[in-house]
Amino acid sequence: MYMCLILHPLALFTFWSRVRITRSPERGTWANNEIKHSASHRGISYALKEDTYLSIFLDWVLSHGAIVQIIFGTLVLSATTLIDTHDAFIIVGRFAASAILCRLILMYELYGLRAAVAAGTIHLAKERPEVE
Repeated sequence: MYMCLILHPLALFTFWSRVRITRSPERGTWANNEIKHSASHRGISYALKEDTYLSIFLDWVLSHGAIVQIIFGTLVLSATTLIDTHDAFIIVGRFAASAILCRLILMYELYGLRAAVAAGTIHLAKERPEVE
């Protein structure tokens, strides 16, 4: 149950160790930025850092940790089916609604990312150019 308290901060650390985010002062308000695609935010640029052995190892650990968390969560959910049927439907409905909402947000963000890449407004470059 508490595995997420370890996995999510590790994932955040791994993200910050692999991506440099630069923000300019004219970003806009929080509410204005939240209703737009992440790719269309003005004043924010992303640069990929070079992979290190630590970031590759953490990425591997986190991918397996997510699988373990999903399997364990499924086992716990199946064990809670011993509760009243009405309560179980409410719980499953909440999980389904949460998954559908997260999927909709993901599809919205991916659409914005594809549109930004097609328009040429996103430029990802490595911090250290490769020597040719």
